[in-house]
Amino acid sequence: MGRAEVEASPTERLGAVSRPAAAFLVAVTSSFAACIAPTALEAAAAAEETASRSEALLDTSTSWNGGPIAFPDGAARVISSRVELDEGASTPWHCHTVPMFAYVVAGTVEVHTVAGERRRFAAGESMAEVVRTWHRGRSVDGPVEIVVFFAASEGVEPTIVAESGEAPDARTPCAASAP
Repeated sequence: MGRAEVEASPTERLGAVSRPAAAFLVAVTSSFAACIAPTALEAAAAAEETASRSEALLDTSTSWNGGPIAFPDGAARVISSRVELDEGASTPWHCHTVPMFAYVVAGTVEVHTVAGERRRFAAGESMAEVVRTWHRGRSVDGPVEIVVFFAASEGVEPTIVAESGEAPDARTPCAASAP
């Protein structure tokens, strides 16, 4: 193999730079790469460790008041909404005809039923809401933001609002239209 076929060394590839200067540049570049590589790898590993986390927020087979959760028949329909209540505000009296799950993003909400059951949920908490039970939510100590998810079916209204605006009798059925 002739001289032209031999691969050039890093020092030779620098061409017009003097041999001592080229050796210095190669040494500095190699040292810099050796220093930065572990840092970059450590940063990538740290980012990988923190980029994905999972925390169970809710694992239940009953609503917050102990009622069973039963999913509706028919073609599945998932609905998600954001509910906001100003300080001191309440939702109208209503009931859910299908399972509803909620996550309190900010504030504290107190949910109470016409039967007198009450429970507070603060920011960071999840709940399985009561089903076919007349209730309303009230913000406590400031505004509230809640993200809700309904496990509904096609043609079924997930929430029924009391017509009079007053608390319905606990025996008043919560009914929805069927497909």
